[in-house]
Amino acid sequence: MSCGHLESPPLVSGARSLPVGATYSVKLGDALQCGLHAGPGTEGWLALFADIIRVQRSTLLGRPTIRFVERGRAKRFSSGFSSRDGQGVLDRLPGKDWHWKKLDLARFWYHPVSAETICEIRWWDNPATNFASMADATCVLYHALAAHGAVPLHAALLVSCGQGVLLLADGGVGKTTCCLRVPEPWKWLCDDETLVVPSSRGRLWAHPLPTWSDLVRGSCVSTNRSVERGVPLSAIFFLSQASQDEVFALGRGAAAARMMSMTLRYFTRPHWESSHPDDDIALRKQVFANVCSVTSQVSAYELRVAREGRFWKEIECVLPGRDESLE
Repeated sequence: MSCGHLESPPLVSGARSLPVGATYSVKLGDALQCGLHAGPGTEGWLALFADIIRVQRSTLLGRPTIRFVERGRAKRFSSGFSSRDGQGVLDRLPGKDWHWKKLDLARFWYHPVSAETICEIRWWDNPATNFASMADATCVLYHALAAHGAVPLHAALLVSCGQGVLLLADGGVGKTTCCLRVPEPWKWLCDDETLVVPSSRGRLWAHPLPTWSDLVRGSCVSTNRSVERGVPLSAIFFLSQASQDEVFALGRGAAAARMMSMTLRYFTRPHWESSHPDDDIALRKQVFANVCSVTSQVSAYELRVAREGRFWKEIECVLPGRDESLE
């Protein structure tokens, strides 16, 4: 459905909004809805991004929202953003007191009293770099959702009989291998990145995200499921390699500490820059509160996986009773 140019509420009270083209809606959990809006010149980039995460165009204005603005085309990875480059975007932002943060291939502005974020991107002549910039744009989405309790994790998402489970691990430990090994009725929805959000009914939902590194390399193994295809989260497993399959329960404190290392990568890195470092401190506190909320609602375990074992049997032994109607 074509949306044309939509009228929208002001970013800051009493100020005029930036113009917007196509609008996409990202529906998460049972109540959260985020809007993605294309500014002039970003329509093609955002259409590709929306196609990859499989969300549809919409006339609804979700909150929070991200408006994308264009910086221009570029050929080389080295021509990314600097902290001083392109500050003219500030002249187009309504109101005052905007804060900014620069990632590798995207930069965004946010305001203390606004539910909208302005994300500056560019269309790269190199397709792999475009995918890398979309991975950064996903981090911008996570920043916007943090205040709503969202927790992005470096984790694979498996589901069986309506129960979603996470396999958390650093790269190379075996998340993708485990996904490819699970038999029916197990299915895997993603093998690298999962977003956990709270629902209005007190449950947690896990949503699959693309494996951006596969897209950058041009060797995608992903099932390419829609980010909106969430499943109720039943348990969390921290993955490690071993000579035999074993599972051990983790306390909430230990689980929260380990989970923080799997989610902070999406919010702060040493080479990212920020106009207001104090905001990063507040963001870390918010993320930690979100993580603690997750570990207080679902059980966490250490899962040791053998090369030729049947690790899914260890998972099934500790899962709560299954609800077949959810599958």
